[in-house]
Amino acid sequence: MTDSSLPARVPGSLRSYGRRTGLTASNRTALLTAACVAAGIVSPALAEEVKKDAEETVVETPALIIEGTLPAGANPYANPAAPYKVDRSASSKVSQDILDFSKDVTIIPKEAIKDAGATSVKDVIRTQPGITIGTGEGGNALGDRFIIRGFEARGDVLVDGLREPGIVSRETFALEQIEISKGPDSTFAGRGTTGGAINMITKMPQAKDFTKISTGIGTDSYKRVTVDTNQIVGKDFAFRVNGMWHDSNVPGRSDDVDVFDDRWGGAASFEWQPSEKFTLLGDYYHLSTDSMPDYGVPWNANTRTPYLVNGEDKFYGQLTRDFWQTTQDIATVNAQYQFNPNLMWRTQMRYGHATNDYVVGAPEGPNLTLGTVRSSAKQRRQNWDFYGVLSTLAYDFDTGPFSHNLITGVEATFEDSHNPGWSGASNVTIDINNPDNYAWTGIITKNNAPTSSLIRTQAFFMSDTMTITEQWQLFGGVRIDHYSMLQEQSIGGGSPYPETSGDTNTSFVNWHAGITFKPVENGSIYTSFASASNPPGALSDSTSAAYGGNTTAIQSIDAERILSYEVGTKWELFDERLLLTGSIFQIDRTGGLDVIVAGEGTGKKRVRGVDLGVAGNVTDKLSLIGGLSLLDAEVIESPSGPGVMVNTAETSAYIQGKYAVTHAWSVGSTVTYSGKIYGGTYSANRDTGLTIDDWTRVDLMSDYKINKAATLRLNVLNVFDELYYDALYRSGTPFVFVAPGRSAVVTLDYTF
Repeated sequence: MTDSSLPARVPGSLRSYGRRTGLTASNRTALLTAACVAAGIVSPALAEEVKKDAEETVVETPALIIEGTLPAGANPYANPAAPYKVDRSASSKVSQDILDFSKDVTIIPKEAIKDAGATSVKDVIRTQPGITIGTGEGGNALGDRFIIRGFEARGDVLVDGLREPGIVSRETFALEQIEISKGPDSTFAGRGTTGGAINMITKMPQAKDFTKISTGIGTDSYKRVTVDTNQIVGKDFAFRVNGMWHDSNVPGRSDDVDVFDDRWGGAASFEWQPSEKFTLLGDYYHLSTDSMPDYGVPWNANTRTPYLVNGEDKFYGQLTRDFWQTTQDIATVNAQYQFNPNLMWRTQMRYGHATNDYVVGAPEGPNLTLGTVRSSAKQRRQNWDFYGVLSTLAYDFDTGPFSHNLITGVEATFEDSHNPGWSGASNVTIDINNPDNYAWTGIITKNNAPTSSLIRTQAFFMSDTMTITEQWQLFGGVRIDHYSMLQEQSIGGGSPYPETSGDTNTSFVNWHAGITFKPVENGSIYTSFASASNPPGALSDSTSAAYGGNTTAIQSIDAERILSYEVGTKWELFDERLLLTGSIFQIDRTGGLDVIVAGEGTGKKRVRGVDLGVAGNVTDKLSLIGGLSLLDAEVIESPSGPGVMVNTAETSAYIQGKYAVTHAWSVGSTVTYSGKIYGGTYSANRDTGLTIDDWTRVDLMSDYKINKAATLRLNVLNVFDELYYDALYRSGTPFVFVAPGRSAVVTLDYTF
């Protein structure tokens, strides 16, 4: 039961709805008051408070959202009538509705994630057009690796607006939605973000008591349990707890060995509002993973295809040596103060600690004449600490006939990464057709001569959304960053530090300018120009300049510079329940250091493309989310000559749909397509380069509401057991990461 004495808060989506449909203040007030009263969740006195709040409040507080008729635990940012459609970003740096924002943004709500049967962020991103996966389950000297519009984005992942380490694997159990901004995003997200950025939004307390338990069993020894409970305590306090336990093998892997993927995690958050003006939020997140990663299969140079034995892939790791374990612990506090109806201050502080330990066998150097391959030991033992502060001030004001929404703020981060590594993880040569997974007989010990990377950033940013008329909006934003990185490396093993070191200090300014024209209330046409910067050595997950780390060899290299031009349109149809988007863009990247192969230096890249998107409800029964991406990704200049950008699908698309056959029974499907990709080296040749063929994957789902509290769901992933590959490892002896095979999972959701 919801405590009716809780302070009233109006969902941002309802406020946005009122503004976008041109409702008068009195009509908006009546709508909001009626919604709350009809839902039976507020008293008449509280309804009057809501009325007053709706008349006065302009700056919105995303806190203890009154949900009306929304189901317990529903995504507060999604459209209540169309849960696949999200009207607003949860970022404190974005003030506009998605419809009005002069940028291509894709938001995947948890409703779509649940229906797709995705349990990891990698599973979610794998389907997204214009994004490719750079790793298998073992990673590539790191955890999750995403490539957005052809550009490395493993370091461009944020949690609730603050940067997160690129050395970890990420889960979905505590996420409300995943926001993907495409195109240079330095103005909002800071350094890097050449192709875009990914912002993961966590679950926070809501104004309704509930407990949801999900249990799942399936093929490949799949077992999973999640718990989500929200409780109201008194008049001004609420907390929410999420827990997860996951145990499974990776679908489609060799029968000779269990390639397992085990995880457990927990998240706890609270919200305290001692007064109408002040709100304090906090959350803590933990995730542990333990797996036996499969680094894929070698490349067959004779057939120019992945090497398969009798049509089956083999496991080329070493069971006596290989493992992969990670942990994450992240604590965040967020204070909010509303000085007056038009002025809001927010400050977010975070500490995070992560570890990434692994030794894995990569199938490199195949000798097809001798029938052998090297189980090459890739190893890492890394500890990462992060401290971050983000403080923003949002101010709504008028200058004559023009209205402004000004957001300004400062951000400071400190990243400390230590990579002491392992000793004794040697290579072993094995039979390529019948690999011996017990051939390695050595001993692994900890190495206490680490490489350390210290990264500090300080930034100031400001943006203004100026409404000129009901049809025209202007957006302008600027961000100034000061970036410093010190890397120290012990190469002799005798002393902790350093025998070699590299130091980088630089500052850069980036901007974003956009114009939005609304010919009608439910449609917009926009154009935007944006820049980004990425200093060499900016990836703290790496200890090598060839893969984004810092050394003395790259101190003289200027930061890469990125410019983007984009024209797009967005339309809301069917009573604002369906969003259609389209954009045409060009991204130019010059300078910097390419983190592909040692010895490759500065150059120029250009990506031109078209993105289309859909999200929401076509009818009351049919929900859709999906998109199409067409990319022309070229290396224009490089030491190895021109070519195409690697691990980038020039054509990719997906569509996820759900149809309510009856009130209780729904069916759905997801179809994902990826075109041919190139790999192996920095710039690939279309005629002679290494390629992975295009592929199409089909997933099916069905759910049945047993009663008001219980829902049974079936997910069948990769129905046709398509054998496809995520990426080509970028090296002189490449191998390919095998994507998951067919699996089936039955899940029971129960809400108390």
